[in-house]
Amino acid sequence: MSRIAQAFDSGQWSVIASASAKAALLTLALPLAACGAGGFSLEKAEVDRSIITSSAPSAPAVPASSDNDSDQTTIGNAVSSADIQELGGQAVPWANAGTGSRGSITELVELKD
Repeated sequence: MSRIAQAFDSGQWSVIASASAKAALLTLALPLAACGAGGFSLEKAEVDRSIITSSAPSAPAVPASSDNDSDQTTIGNAVSSADIQELGGQAVPWANAGTGSRGSITELVELKD
């Protein structure tokens, strides 16, 4: 056997293993000790005022075209449920609670196809 192989066979592994374990432990312990010795404190922490944030503009709750469609549906429902003969020329009121629109239909003509 060569002299290098004989040195490792004669129990040198425990010395090498313990030295590398100590180095690994020291490598892990030193940064942690440095953090603790520096003294991080929440009392010393300050708000970072250099960060600027903003928000995106909010979209309207109901788009305008949807409002028109909703009003047209409400008017259509009021006209279709009105009894023209019973009204006798009176206006037909309508109101859309969703949009806040309201009005009255003053003239109705019934067509039969």
